[in-house]
Amino acid sequence: MVIQMKKTFISPSIILILMLMLTLTLIPQVISVDIETNLYALIVADEEFLADGNYAYAVLQNYYNFKDVVYLKSSEATLANVVAAINSLKEKTTMGDMVLMYFTTHGRGLRHEKGDIWKLEDLARLETNSDEGSEINGSQIYEGGYPSEMYGVDECLILKGSGVEEPFYDDNFTASINDMKYYRLIVILTGCEVANETCFSGGFIDDLSSPNRIIISASNETTLAYSSTEGYGFFDRALWSALNPEETAFFEADVNENGKISMKEAFDYAYNYIQNLEVIRQRGGQTPWLDDDGDKFPTFLWGEDWIDYDDGALASETYLEGGSIDVLLKGDINDDGYVNYLDGILLGAAFNSTPNDPNWNPSADLNEDGYINYLDAIILGANFGQSVFPSGSSSNNCPSAYTLETCSHSTVLKVQPAESIFYTNQTSVGETFTISIIAEDVSDLYGWEFTLEWTAGVINCTEETINYAVWSDYQGPWLSNPIDNVNGKYHQSLTAKYPAEPFTGTTCLVNLTFQITQAPPEGSTISTNLTISPAQGTSYCLADETAFEIPHSFNHGTYQYTSPPPKRYMRGDQHTINSLTAYILGKNQSNIARLQSIGDYGSNLAYWGIRVWKRTAEPEETEITNGTPVAQVSRNVNGYGIQTATWNCPGISLTQTDTIIIRVYCKNGGPWTLIATFTTEQLNATNLQQATWTIHYWTQRNYVRTEEGWMTTANYRWGTITYNSHIENFLTQIIE
Repeated sequence: MVIQMKKTFISPSIILILMLMLTLTLIPQVISVDIETNLYALIVADEEFLADGNYAYAVLQNYYNFKDVVYLKSSEATLANVVAAINSLKEKTTMGDMVLMYFTTHGRGLRHEKGDIWKLEDLARLETNSDEGSEINGSQIYEGGYPSEMYGVDECLILKGSGVEEPFYDDNFTASINDMKYYRLIVILTGCEVANETCFSGGFIDDLSSPNRIIISASNETTLAYSSTEGYGFFDRALWSALNPEETAFFEADVNENGKISMKEAFDYAYNYIQNLEVIRQRGGQTPWLDDDGDKFPTFLWGEDWIDYDDGALASETYLEGGSIDVLLKGDINDDGYVNYLDGILLGAAFNSTPNDPNWNPSADLNEDGYINYLDAIILGANFGQSVFPSGSSSNNCPSAYTLETCSHSTVLKVQPAESIFYTNQTSVGETFTISIIAEDVSDLYGWEFTLEWTAGVINCTEETINYAVWSDYQGPWLSNPIDNVNGKYHQSLTAKYPAEPFTGTTCLVNLTFQITQAPPEGSTISTNLTISPAQGTSYCLADETAFEIPHSFNHGTYQYTSPPPKRYMRGDQHTINSLTAYILGKNQSNIARLQSIGDYGSNLAYWGIRVWKRTAEPEETEITNGTPVAQVSRNVNGYGIQTATWNCPGISLTQTDTIIIRVYCKNGGPWTLIATFTTEQLNATNLQQATWTIHYWTQRNYVRTEEGWMTTANYRWGTITYNSHIENFLTQIIE
């Protein structure tokens, strides 16, 4: 049989459309978030540079729309305040914001004296292998070589606000801003020669340089920056004048005549201005630097200035203005502004897929190579925990996430055991305990992420043991350093990976081992909540295969470490302290039983009580009670054993050699009668603390018939565990 084939003509335009459709299916989505750009600034000015700091502050406040300008000047310019201000910025800024930092203060580094002689200034230091070298004496001279920053010199800004010189090293500055979120960071470092002080601000570029950062320094790393007799830096005033719309410099700096000044235009104007100053040429010149390409390499080569043609592009397009931008966040597969376990779940569900597979998800192809595999997981992992929003923001809508309340859901995420309670007389500092994080009655679980928080310093987390058996295949753990004992926090995540099936039931997610690190004061308790929280941008800690969050209750835990109330035992042995021989009121019980009885005819109500004194070495006694026995107990029928009563000790000041005297009284038909006296050792304490004492008396009442008639006998026993008369909550403040 011959089959006739019909020829079909497909036009080139249709082929082009089909090819375009196929191409579009292979291109992953560009994950971006449109967010507002806010402007933030931090100005730090030493007392000697207030002219520059005040002028910069006025320019930013009067002519630019900054959301917040923090100005630390004079005594406010301390190291602690600068670090606090940077940390505060990190809590506010997002990946869409612009941050400007301007430091005008003294600096120290490696100073070029003459020829091949280089002087390491006071507080500047040579780096060791640990990058935290010890300080080198500033009188040390280097000859015949050039140990620049390339060879390990730590420059520093000098902050004098506290009254002493505090160095803010380039390494520490860099570490403080590396986790800050921003769209653009501008750092301006100046400070001028005043009373033979120095600058060397260019030496910070090697450390601060990074993508999306513009670093401007008033000098290079081995020379000075100069100031006028009026107290302002030549470079500083030119730079800020170029940014001031009311100054002639603004119009001179506006090279492209667009009516606004870029950071490159401001830098170029200030650079050219000081090159033409005769006073600077007479002093040997001053070379400002700029770096904005993240290569850690400004206009510098072996001591000579040259042009790095890659620098300046970013500064040329950077203006001090807000607006909105599209921020690309690598790893944000679900396009919610966060990289967290929900993105891990979507990546896992599409794992090992290509565009022809049913589980293909183009948004999960993070490196855009047409495959979803470990390379994409590496990208997601590198950005895990990132967000375009400020630190601490969350879409959480369940109040239990941050409190000990619970939302009502059938699924529960809980700390088990709910209470971890320990006592100092049973458990010591250094011992460990383990808790588990349990997902109870969960359906279709495909990933989890949570944070557990506690009071830092009370306990330390020492080990995590993740349950990898929840799924047959998994991705993670996503956090490589999940334990943060400095802040009392554990943060971890694990997600399933195709072809693993979702989990249904109850399972342990992770076991955490903690070490007890702090003992409570005597008679008190140290405690902390063990609080479960969801990740940033989520409401819950569990999600299914579609990255839909699984609502659940939060059952948090508590840790408690208690020192039982301190006790003083009425012992059966005696000692002589401060010229008084009496029974010992000691920290442990003796094995010597004692008995004191008072008898009287008739059926009497028997009473026991105590009075309390302070006794000095002279000796002198001062009664703390009110002249009559307190914490009284009684018996009106025959019986025996421990009876208890309380007394609110008002507290009293003590000297090192003072003792406390306890006298026990009994009343049986007649007046109160002293039956036993007890004394402590010399307490070496500053005071007997205000506290509620609980007094335990071993008492006995017998009403019996004798030859002379019916008689009531009141007995008091002490000195052994059987006759364990003692006082609880006997608190003193010991002299250290």
